[in-house]
Amino acid sequence: MHELRFKEEEFSLHRDEYGRHFIHVYDHESVVILAQNGEHFVLIKQFRPALGREIIQLPGGGVKTGESLEEAVRREMLEETGYECGEVQYLGGCFLAPWLTNEITHVFYTNQVRCVRDPSLESHEKIELVQLSVDDCLQKLKDGTLQDGELAFAVCQAMIRGLLPQRMVK
Repeated sequence: MHELRFKEEEFSLHRDEYGRHFIHVYDHESVVILAQNGEHFVLIKQFRPALGREIIQLPGGGVKTGESLEEAVRREMLEETGYECGEVQYLGGCFLAPWLTNEITHVFYTNQVRCVRDPSLESHEKIELVQLSVDDCLQKLKDGTLQDGELAFAVCQAMIRGLLPQRMVK
């Protein structure tokens, strides 16, 4: 059993029988994309209030009503980075904090990107474009410098599917 503590149009806050809180999100899915441009990944850096600092992440965002996951990831990539995607491949969905929320993120990969314009950010977004070499990204994931779960999931999925050349991380 759980107790409803707070309810809003987009989510509700509950407490389980052990006193732990969790969030139930209604009708919300998000998308991110691991975009490889030659030997580099196209990433973003943005401030996240829950962390109180900036973090390097994959481009992405929410899926709008009536929009397919692929349409959403293409739109978000273009808005946040100015890059268009060619063919995209679905890598799977991941729950990043299943003890806290039911929110799912759908992860895509592409190695077909081209810069077509400047990013067109929403007024609340403060995003910096980051080009990180594949080798540097792997090393930073290994040493803990990169801490984003979606990025780690995407790189892992891309590697086990053979989308990234085999590399030895020192």
